[in-house]
Amino acid sequence: LPVAEPVEYVRICDAFGTGFFYIPGTDTCLQISGRVRVESHYVDDGFGSDDDDGGGNNDDDDDGSSDNDFIDREFNNWTTRARANIRLDARTQTDFGLIRAFFNIQVTEGPSDFATSYSSSLDLSAAFITIANDWGTYTAGHTSSFFDFFGSNTFGTRVGIDDSTVDTTLFAWTFAGGNGFSGTISVEDPLSSGRRINPSTNFFDLNAEPDDLSVGALDNYEGQEAPDLVANIRVDQGWGSAQIMGMVGQIHDKQGFDDRRLERDDAPDIFFRGEGDEDGDALRWAVGAGLNANLPFFGLGFNSQVSYSEGAVGYVSGDPISRGYFGGLNSGDFIGPDADETLTTAWSARAGISGDFTETWGFLIDGSYTEIDTHSDRINGRRRVVGGEGARENVGVEIDGLDYDMWGVVGTVTYTPVSGLLFGWEVGYNRLDIDEQDGENTAELLGTDDDQDVIGAMFRVQRDF
Repeated sequence: LPVAEPVEYVRICDAFGTGFFYIPGTDTCLQISGRVRVESHYVDDGFGSDDDDGGGNNDDDDDGSSDNDFIDREFNNWTTRARANIRLDARTQTDFGLIRAFFNIQVTEGPSDFATSYSSSLDLSAAFITIANDWGTYTAGHTSSFFDFFGSNTFGTRVGIDDSTVDTTLFAWTFAGGNGFSGTISVEDPLSSGRRINPSTNFFDLNAEPDDLSVGALDNYEGQEAPDLVANIRVDQGWGSAQIMGMVGQIHDKQGFDDRRLERDDAPDIFFRGEGDEDGDALRWAVGAGLNANLPFFGLGFNSQVSYSEGAVGYVSGDPISRGYFGGLNSGDFIGPDADETLTTAWSARAGISGDFTETWGFLIDGSYTEIDTHSDRINGRRRVVGGEGARENVGVEIDGLDYDMWGVVGTVTYTPVSGLLFGWEVGYNRLDIDEQDGENTAELLGTDDDQDVIGAMFRVQRDF
């Protein structure tokens, strides 16, 4: 009897590594991969505060003292998180060059610091196209910013170091100069990455009458008019890699304040303070450098990045104090009626070490330090405004903005019994110090302690396929 030739429904494509196959009827190689991750976390007060007078809103201690004002009975100490990722990677070698399309869809449930129930989120974690040929590599899509070099090695789901790395939508061109050297120019959209940070602080009219009700207003970004421009020079060789980078962007803002009074016959007048009508744009910028070194023993790797910015906090800091356990406070890119005169300056340094104890046991250690200076002198923090004499007491305060320094350290032990399966145990610690300004205790005016800390532990199970 005649025997039919076997039909090869799926052909393996080994040109780009493991897991690729040819899409039937095409020259395109496709890889399908994914991940499922499940975690458990516990977060609590740290090792103590310099202020033990019972200030703040934490009433858990019998003596009224508090290590962290924002970890109270409403705070979710124990939480979980479940996350799933699906990734598609398609590559085609053409006469125009190697064309690649990649996307990563991520679904997450939990955690939350205060919510009574978790919510699920669907995110487009990455989606980009690259074209690589003799002229360089062109990248368009949502992917890692070309300013970023190193973020963190550890998990850091709830308590981590200050990791400012983000994914952003960009258009970039990379030129390879030979011997591992390259340079990139990138046009990036800060709206897609959250790197336009507004202040969380109200401005009030300090000239309101004592019996008036004064209503404050935030001085925020106006609409976006231009992208951020990012450039880097990088080297990748056998010993590791290094990079220097910079960015420049626009702050589109209003200038000055516009005060209005609403007069009422049978109630106190209301003073409204809002942004002015004139444009008050400013230039924001950031610079940085990073180093990665492959050490010749125990599989050790060292990673680091230092950054400095004026008016571009998001390129330097992941805004760690905006997390619930530090009260959701933040310092914006500018804090004041004239953005060009009140740009926030920030600098940070972070580093990490990774290594292997054995073929299946490994460790990760990360640390970071961040310093923020808001350069503002007419901010009333988060004081609540009420009518009558109390209003005058609350709004009639002139202090600098929320200046602080924060450091964190995280350690992780991992166990990988087989390829694609990971168990991880982690402990993290954060310390926040709010600076005193011009003799005024900024933290006291904000209703919190000037020094706070928090400690957390977590467990992770992860399956990659």
